Amino acid sequence: MQNSPVAPIIVRCNTSTETAIYNHLLECSDQFIPPLGDRVDLGRYANKLYRLAFRHEAWHKKSLVGLVAVYLPEEGQVPTAFVSNVSILSSYRRYGIAKQLLADAHINAATASVQKICLQVSCENTAAINLYQSIGYRQSERSDDQFTLCLDLGSKDVTRT
Repeated sequence: MQNSPVAPIIVRCNTSTETAIYNHLLECSDQFIPPLGDRVDLGRYANKLYRLAFRHEAWHKKSLVGLVAVYLPEEGQVPTAFVSNVSILSSYRRYGIAKQLLADAHINAATASVQKICLQVSCENTAAINLYQSIGYRQSERSDDQFTLCLDLGSKDVTRT
């Protein structure tokens, strides 16, 4: 992670409460295009991430400042993971937190024998698209307003994202 005035940032997995996830998503909602709260019920989404996703979390003091949530495939399913959420509080952006959390997610997914990890992003969110492409994600599909980007974990050294 790049040096930041907000250090130390502590990275953990699956330690957040449902309430911490909800509060984090609420604070980050307007950073999504369109805003996350306009697309989903944040309470239900926080509950779903808490129960079903593997969460890579960045903490500063007692605040959840970054979250990458990944749905790993169950045994016998296609070996593709899906990144459901990437969110960093605005005052903590541009310090490499998202890249670090995604790198950790890639390592975790590869360890679980996942071959590919995908995510969806608004076609208008050029900052997010640039971030994902800079670490190796490539467009696999496009709908009217979203790209699906995927990273082949089998052909990448996932430790160097």
